[in-house]
Amino acid sequence: MLLISSIRMGNDRHVLFAFLALGSLAASSPALAKEGQPCGCSSMKIISKGNSDIYCANTKDLKKLPPFTKAVVNPPNNPCTAQQTPFTFDLGLQKSTNSYRGYQWGFAVVATVSGNPNVCTEGQYVRGDRTDNGKPVENPEAANVPEKGELSLPPNQKINGVANTANTHIRDPKLSDANYGADGFTEPTNANHNWAKRHEPQKIVWFDAPSRPVRHGTQKSSLEGEFVSFVKGKPDDAKSCWCKFKLKMDWTAAGNATGSIDKIDGKDCDVEKP
Repeated sequence: MLLISSIRMGNDRHVLFAFLALGSLAASSPALAKEGQPCGCSSMKIISKGNSDIYCANTKDLKKLPPFTKAVVNPPNNPCTAQQTPFTFDLGLQKSTNSYRGYQWGFAVVATVSGNPNVCTEGQYVRGDRTDNGKPVENPEAANVPEKGELSLPPNQKINGVANTANTHIRDPKLSDANYGADGFTEPTNANHNWAKRHEPQKIVWFDAPSRPVRHGTQKSSLEGEFVSFVKGKPDDAKSCWCKFKLKMDWTAAGNATGSIDKIDGKDCDVEKP
């Protein structure tokens, strides 16, 4: 990444990265689409086991990487430059270590597409609840994309999204609310849209990691989130895929953490178990 990047960690706060990169974006993202070119999505998988795709960090900034990342030595088809180190994120449930007090669930969204992926409309919404010591905790602010409004997903799903603007500060809705909060992932990683996401000739993929760092004195903590990840086809709206799924995590001061991920609804959607 050429500029400071901000990855939104799902149901938690924004985390700044001055180092995140995707290697050669020109090699992994097709040229911008011409008017009228089609894009369709045939399937979407939510993956919570193993490791994410390989991303690149400036080597001098490796110590700033978030929890549960691993450097990769000499990967095949290394996308990183000589000044960068390839690394992956751990997927699935991760819990406290000697250097980190808290918990996290990493998942990858992998959509199989046809045509030019830059023509599709894509992104993610979220709503959820968080508690510490059994008491509700305020949700973080929503992202500013996807923009607020109603999203129609075939065959008959409608999502009403809320989003931040330059003049408003909207928090992610609770599970009991009718709305969802904007959660980003509308464009591949570039100088203006800075998330762990990329377009490939037949694939759109992104990584998210809802997480809760836990303050000292907290004996138990929880996070429950409902996510909607989508890729809409153009010009044929029927050639879309989307997944609605629930992610739940519980943590105790003893260092124990439990979690689950379950499909709620979707079209051409597979939510894989860890």
